[in-house]
Amino acid sequence: MHFLLKWLLAASAAGIALGLPGAADARELRVIPPGELQQAPSWPVSGRYGWMPDKKSLRFGAFGTSSRKISSKERVRSDCNRGCWHVDLLEWMETGTPQRRSKRVEMSFTQTGPNGLSARVITVDRLDTRERVSVSKMFGKESTSTRVLSAETSFAGTIDVQRGDEPPNTNWRFVMISEGSEFLPIGAAEGEAGWAEEAGGKRISMRPLTALEDSRRPGQALRIPHMGSVGVAFEYDNLTVGAVSLINNGHVWLHADEQALPADVRIVIAALASTLLARRPPE
Repeated sequence: MHFLLKWLLAASAAGIALGLPGAADARELRVIPPGELQQAPSWPVSGRYGWMPDKKSLRFGAFGTSSRKISSKERVRSDCNRGCWHVDLLEWMETGTPQRRSKRVEMSFTQTGPNGLSARVITVDRLDTRERVSVSKMFGKESTSTRVLSAETSFAGTIDVQRGDEPPNTNWRFVMISEGSEFLPIGAAEGEAGWAEEAGGKRISMRPLTALEDSRRPGQALRIPHMGSVGVAFEYDNLTVGAVSLINNGHVWLHADEQALPADVRIVIAALASTLLARRPPE
């Protein structure tokens, strides 16, 4: 989450905790859902934070998750074992080595919901960087520094939906735009935040939410300059049918009309919301 937003949320929480002047009236910032969901059923999320959150169930409304299984791997490769360049001038010496670092985080869990439906979710979060490691020595004192030259990220996964003990009957793949630990780059307030596609042709589009509301002034949008996404809206069949807030504990909205949002798509959107709420990106 962007630093400025983190600071605002922390300052608000500190005001309440310390009893500062006006703290009694202080309330948290909230994400404003799309207009189509203003009257839709919505639920706060439980289980996102606290002691060992990955072992807890994320819950909102009739939906919940199993505990999350998370594994991480890191690999570093260098083209030069003893440095690609070397400078030695009397009492000063410096050696530089370019290297590639790959960090990979895999997460899996089961999303449960009404109508006997569940979904198995597997995600892969990857961060690839090119770095330059410099080792310098001056008058016998050695120091090491690392400079990141470039970074590439990817965040994708699969969602397999099944009813009861039956084999999975729909298979979805999703891709989300990501930049490091931020879900969206600063300024990426327009266009798709990602998408999910089913083998039969169904498609869910994900778009960033950036409008916040100060609950002391309900109905008035608060926009923070240079802030990235604070939530995601889900579109299906040209209609906004769901949304998730990614600040604080989280909040989820889902369209009530089962014709606009069929049960087998509803469980997928719930799984996507849980995925974003549970994500632990490599850093």
